[in-house]
Parts: sequence; structure tokens; C-alpha cells
Amino acid sequence: MKENPKTGTALKTEGRFVFLQKNYDETLSLLQQCGNYLEYRGKYERIAMDVEERVLYTIATSHITVQLTSVLSWLMAWKAVEAGEINQNDLTLEKYRLQNIHPLTEEQMDMFKKLAQPIPDLVTASSMLYMRMKRLEETMLNRESLA
Repeated sequence: MKENPKTGTALKTEGRFVFLQKNYDETLSLLQQCGNYLEYRGKYERIAMDVEERVLYTIATSHITVQLTSVLSWLMAWKAVEAGEINQNDLTLEKYRLQNIHPLTEEQMDMFKKLAQPIPDLVTASSMLYMRMKRLEETMLNRESLA
């Protein structure tokens, strides 16, 4: 264990930081993929969509964005702990927690499959990442409260 010189709290940086860094990199990659699609190909494909497809497209891209920005901000809070900028106990505060986003139903996931790739894949990938991080958050918070 390593002691944080700013806060004096012990940090378990050896295992956790590497694990979170991989998730951080995955989140940034998904955000970049989504951004590249929306900025270029998505702009032109959206023009050709009918009204129903545009609504689905808007819902899907909003869902992807909300999930990924929530995950990214949560991971950045953990990075702030690692850097000694905030105390690990602060992570129990609502402002540092993952947003409470309801998982998509199978029916909703099927609706997004009507859209052109990569939107269905991005919806699936962002949902899986969010659910994984939500389980990790719960595990980490339970472990910290037991310590």
C-alpha cells in the first residue's frame, strides 16, 4: 500500500489503477468511435433516414453519450483519488457516483438494430461497459465501507 502525501490516506494503487486505466482507455476509444461516426458518416446517413429512424438515431446516440460520459467522469474521479486530488471517501458522494441509468430492455436493443452500423454495436458496447462499471462501483464502495 502507498500513502498519499496530500491526504495521508492509504491508496491501493498497484492493482486498481491498471485495471481502471484499461476501462478509461476503452471508454475514450468508444467515445472517439462514436464522435467520428457522428461527425462524418452519421451526418450524411441521418439526412437519408425517415422520421422513425431519426428518432431512434437520436435516442441511441443520446443513450450512448450519457452512458459514456457518466463512466468517464466516474473513472476521472478515481484518477483524482490516485493523484491525491480528492479523498477516496469522497467517492461515496452522489456527485462522484455513476449516474443511475436504467439498462436497456431486449426490446429496446432490438429497435436499435434497425439502424445502420456502427450504432447498434456502439449501443451494445456502451451498455455493457456501463453495466460493468456499475458493478465495479458497487463492489468498490462495498469493499471501502467494510474497511
